[in-house]
Order: sequence, then C-alpha cells, then structure tokens
Amino acid sequence: MLLATAALMAGAAGASPLAQVRKFVRVTAPAPVAGEYRIGPEDQLDIVAYQSLELTRNVRVRPDGKISLPLVNDVQAADLTPLQLRAAITNGLGEYMDVVPEISVIVGQVHTSRASLLGNVNTPGRFDLGSRTTVLEALAMAGGFNTYAKRDRILIHRRDGTTLTFDYDKAVDSKIFKDNIVLLPGDIIIVP
Repeated sequence: MLLATAALMAGAAGASPLAQVRKFVRVTAPAPVAGEYRIGPEDQLDIVAYQSLELTRNVRVRPDGKISLPLVNDVQAADLTPLQLRAAITNGLGEYMDVVPEISVIVGQVHTSRASLLGNVNTPGRFDLGSRTTVLEALAMAGGFNTYAKRDRILIHRRDGTTLTFDYDKAVDSKIFKDNIVLLPGDIIIVP
C-alpha cells in the first residue's frame, strides 16, 4: 500500500516511480586499524556477490592499483583494506541496481609483499615476504652468501628513497638480533 501510494505521488510529480521509491543508503567501511592488511598491486582477490552470481569475479589487482568489475568498471583497490574495497564496490553497484547484492572481498593470494635480493648471494631474486620478514631471513631465502660477499656492507634501498646499512656479523653476534632490520614491500637488498 505504501509503495503504491509513493508510486502514485511520484507519477503525479512527473518522475519515475522507481526513482522516487528506491533510495540507496551508502555503505561506509570502518576506519582501518594500524597494521591491518591493505590490498596491493598483483594481489589476487575473490569478489563474491551474493544474490547476483554473475557479478562474482576472481581478479588480480593491476599495476595501477585498480580492478575491473561489471557495471562499476575500474575500482581503486590498492592501499584499501578489504572492508574499504567492499564498501566502494557496494556503493558503485548501488547506483545501477535496484537490489544491491551483499559483497564479500576475499584476499586469495598476496603478491604485494616482495623484496629483491641482489649481489653476492647464492640465489639472487625476488622473494615473497609473506609475513614479517627480516634481512637475516631474506638472506636465508637466498641461500646465504657466496665467497665474495662483503657481509658488513649490505645496503637496503627503500621505495621512499632511504638507504639503510646492515652488518651481518654484528646482527648475528647480537644475542637478541636487535640490529636485524624488518623488510618493507619493495625493499631492494644489495650484497656487494
């Protein structure tokens, strides 16, 4: 009855009944907590749209930080938490659909957290950091030093332009490993 009345009033005003009745309430995500995971380029995501399976997708975040989805096209995903991306997708769909499906964002594979290790190690290359990874752990992933390594002059170049020095022997001699540096995504470790 209420719907019919609203439709009649909207019709009398010359507007579409659906436009007058349907009011989408925008979704807001909770503020991110310090240390909460943020999506990054190359991460693999499952976007599940309940009640609308044709919108469900498995997507990889592009190098520009965006994902592509039906109806909403390109959506910024990098640097957002999964809940923030969920809100962005839900709000984007709300502009096009009468009934917006419940959306879930599931991080399937994390490929953002990588560091590169170059120079005089046995297996140089890029390594997935997975969780909190230190320089000593990265050196172990690279199979240790080769014969020519200068273990006291290791450099860590960060994305923000800073360079840190690392002395392997000093870090190992410290009983609590206080000189061991925690790596950040994108760090480049050079063993001269």
